[in-house]
Amino acid sequence: SISPEMAPDTPTYVEIDFDRGDAVAVDGQEMSPATLLTKLNELGGANGIGRIDIVENRYVGMKSRGVYETPGGTILIAAHRGIESLTLEPPSPTRSSSTLELKTRSGIWPLGVLPREPLRLFNR
Repeated sequence: SISPEMAPDTPTYVEIDFDRGDAVAVDGQEMSPATLLTKLNELGGANGIGRIDIVENRYVGMKSRGVYETPGGTILIAAHRGIESLTLEPPSPTRSSSTLELKTRSGIWPLGVLPREPLRLFNR
């Protein structure tokens, strides 16, 4: 991806269609998950989206610096958070602000998630 400083000064608008919580199309064109992510990687990379430089805490107690590029993933998470903000109950001390992140990280539903929430119903 290009650096944000080299990105175009004019915005690029992208429309992502979701079906039951899954991204299925970009700008009205239905795609397989791999093709969709590839398309978003191209769009995000051309606009300086998705580059992060972080310091991580490793399991063995040391710190490590890492640079990651995930333009398509960054766009998808932002779009899905928008859907979550419209369909899920607001976060509380017993719930994460991003159910999707916890579910994908752990592979299971975290404690405190209400069983009748729309995201849970869509993924059954």
